[in-house]
Amino acid sequence: MRGLDEMNPKLTNYLNGVFTPYDGVKSVIELKADLLSDLHERYQELKAEGKDDETAFKMTVESIGDIEQTIQEVANLSRSLERQVLTNFSGSNLADSDFAGVTAHKGEFKGSALQGSDFSGADLTGSS
Repeated sequence: MRGLDEMNPKLTNYLNGVFTPYDGVKSVIELKADLLSDLHERYQELKAEGKDDETAFKMTVESIGDIEQTIQEVANLSRSLERQVLTNFSGSNLADSDFAGVTAHKGEFKGSALQGSDFSGADLTGSS
């Protein structure tokens, strides 16, 4: 049996486009794999019912609804949690790092190189 990516490249490309902004988020990678499998299964069902390629593709994509909004919410929550967990940066080389919008309550930066780092909009309440 062909791999899922080979079954319908157009469907794979569509889903890759939806997920591109969130590829670094670990939970999204797993969600994408599961969803892609489900989409390929739905596409094959529609093809078996006699739908042409374009119709099957359109109906498959429509079957997932507004997944982009759900993905964005999951990714934002995941990023927020990742940023909150990593609060001990002591002795780290963080020069030119992007901390914009980060929440690092009681974060420790003792002895860290921070030159050129962006802390705009960051919440560093209780940090040292």
